[in-house]
Amino acid sequence: GSMPGKTRPPNQAPAPAIAGDSLHGQLQFDQAGGAIRFDGFRMMLMYSTLLARLKHEIAARGGYQSARDAVERLGYAEGTKIALLAHERGRGGSFDELMAVAAQVWSLTGNAHLTRHRADIRPADDVFEVEVELTNCVEAMAHVDAFGPSREPTCWLQTGAASGLCTAHLGTTVQFREVECVAMGHAACRLVGKRLEAWGSAGDELTGYLRADDLINRFSLGQTPSLPPLPEPFTDVVGIAPDFVAALEQLRQVA
Repeated sequence: GSMPGKTRPPNQAPAPAIAGDSLHGQLQFDQAGGAIRFDGFRMMLMYSTLLARLKHEIAARGGYQSARDAVERLGYAEGTKIALLAHERGRGGSFDELMAVAAQVWSLTGNAHLTRHRADIRPADDVFEVEVELTNCVEAMAHVDAFGPSREPTCWLQTGAASGLCTAHLGTTVQFREVECVAMGHAACRLVGKRLEAWGSAGDELTGYLRADDLINRFSLGQTPSLPPLPEPFTDVVGIAPDFVAALEQLRQVA
């Protein structure tokens, strides 16, 4: 089947089918051009502690929950790319095939060693419950290196990616929650995923990154706009979405 909304950029042609079961050939280093590519997409190397410090900086400015939502949103988008990768190669038809591709990508990109521990998937009964384990997870270890042990699970990027991966595969919203984390002192990071409805009231706290970002397309509450000042009467409006900007331009013309 097709995956609506999971298409590549116009200049991004699908990579040819891979022989065998390895994705290693999709990771390419172009030293002369200063580029790294995986599956044709540009990649970058960075120190693992940078991820922990970026999360810390976001939390310091916007609060813990906002930081978690933002990072999980990023992970969610990346997870859908992994589902696309499996789909394009004819290896996303079953959940086992999808997880085989995901495990390779998690490893190749240096995120973690991913293992599926338990899966109860019965689409006819609207049942989807999956448990995965991440060992040697860079996100948790980077947090410990930068800040020491944590009282909360720290693998927001991994949780978002698993949610995006399985949502794209299943076609309905799947949410993962980290129930054990190396940063909290556990032996490994363990994620549990269910359909959103199956979480019940607990699902409310898991969906922050699926809601519209309240920092975009809103009237500011006294803060200085981050964009250049607009002519009156639009000096207190902040927005970056194309439709929103177009609507403002129409309002300017009417004014």
